[in-house]
Amino acid sequence: MNRSGSRAFFLILAILFLALSAFAFYTGYDKLTNYYNSENFTSLNKNAYVGGDAYNYIINGNYATGFFVLSMGLLTCSVLCLGTRAIIGAIPEGIGNKEKETLAYDLPDL
Repeated sequence: MNRSGSRAFFLILAILFLALSAFAFYTGYDKLTNYYNSENFTSLNKNAYVGGDAYNYIINGNYATGFFVLSMGLLTCSVLCLGTRAIIGAIPEGIGNKEKETLAYDLPDL
């Protein structure tokens, strides 16, 4: 893969990780803010898992924490991909293009 292909690959990967991070953050926020437990109609329940409100708040808080941690991990991966793309772009063109580059060192005679 050539240099411009590598840079494009890391840019696409960074955008993908950023989109996944935003989705995970939204899902965690949804777990925190959208809760409804209907006593009469179970089809109206939103983010309700058991009968008690306190238990559901605890469960949703744990879900939200997990999604927020996942979101930050994906955001970190996105930043690392952008950094890798920048490093690839900063390396001069002549380095690494020679097939068998040999370096001659002046070794002292023993």
